[in-house]
Amino acid sequence: MPLYYLIYTLISDVESYWWPLRRFVPLRHARHIFTACVIAEAIHIGPVLSDTCLPQWMEAAKSFWPLLVSVLVTIFGSFGSYQTALGPNKALKAELKLLGSIYLAAGLFGALWHFFAITQAVRNVDPNTLLNFGRPAIFEGPPHIKATQQTGLFVYFLASYVWAVQAIWDLNRVGRAKIHVFAATLWILLAFVSFGPGASVAGVWYIREHAMSRTSFQQKQRFKKSQFHDGDAVKTGASTSG
Repeated sequence: MPLYYLIYTLISDVESYWWPLRRFVPLRHARHIFTACVIAEAIHIGPVLSDTCLPQWMEAAKSFWPLLVSVLVTIFGSFGSYQTALGPNKALKAELKLLGSIYLAAGLFGALWHFFAITQAVRNVDPNTLLNFGRPAIFEGPPHIKATQQTGLFVYFLASYVWAVQAIWDLNRVGRAKIHVFAATLWILLAFVSFGPGASVAGVWYIREHAMSRTSFQQKQRFKKSQFHDGDAVKTGASTSG
């Protein structure tokens, strides 16, 4: 996941990511994101819950399971022709509804898993049970291997937190939102502790997606014109500049 964060950061740094005025996720792809996530997660944790011993190369390949989501979305989207002739406003509402439901489901499952892990720890369950769940056999071995795994887990949490904070900072940087970054870092940290990294990142991305669906810009001249999109229509106002 940290590698995915790095690649996405490089992609979102370019101007074309934030422009044109409205950014769309094609409906034929957006409607399959949740299904693709469920299938990818099943492929990831399915062998863990079974007693089947996987080859070492398959255990290593499971590290790249997040890439399956993009592959499955592309495949499923190629079979559908759901890109109907909707108007821009209706298409935007449909896309935000789909993406919002995906972030809501991801946040809910992330929070439930976080609470489950906490309750198991509070009940004094053998720590090895929690550590072994979701841990492939390739990481079982000497203490230095386990230390490497713990370091990787810490890096994942830290990278997720930095990525969530950067998402808010990016919105301010390009003028899509006006959020106090320091306060946001504290709220995100509180969310990470209370609901876990999965739910927290999903919540931040829910806010980011809706912020990116709104556009506001001003043209500086004698008559200053402002145009913004409120999700239903494009409105224009004019005022005399001093």
